[in-house]
Amino acid sequence: VDRNGRAMRGLMDLGFGGVEIGSVTTDAEYCDGNEFVAKLYPEFETVAHGGLSSPSSKAVTQNLMLKTAKWSDELLSQTPIGVSISQNKETTQFVPDIAHLDYAKSIEDVAEFSDYIVINICGEGPGYDQYRQEKKLRKLVNKVKDTIHLEIGLMATLEEALELQKKYNLGST
Repeated sequence: VDRNGRAMRGLMDLGFGGVEIGSVTTDAEYCDGNEFVAKLYPEFETVAHGGLSSPSSKAVTQNLMLKTAKWSDELLSQTPIGVSISQNKETTQFVPDIAHLDYAKSIEDVAEFSDYIVINICGEGPGYDQYRQEKKLRKLVNKVKDTIHLEIGLMATLEEALELQKKYNLGST
């Protein structure tokens, strides 16, 4: 896993069958490392687990654009790149009913530069807990599907427009 989309090429060169970036959120989140505390066994001391900072989906998209623009080789075309997306901490804590919009926004940002998207619904708080209910999970899945279909349609329209531009030599001065 490449947290920010900066080590993709190195991971590809190591021979991994795919590279997964993330989890990313719509807004960058920074963690001080003291966020999660868990007791592994009652007889042992508390173990603090540092939370992980999450880059914004826009920052990851910029990294993907810059990196993939430099590479036109076979390795890039043969290595799937996935992006794991999640909801923002504030959404999880304060407005969990609109968490599905966080996922949709991240999909809009990363869809063009990813071969697959992972919907990360594991975490703590009401924003994640709600997905244990079938109705809420279906709402998220439907929003994700609608957003992906919209993005695929937009990309197809853009590709068609670029082909017409080339065919008729439009936009050149």
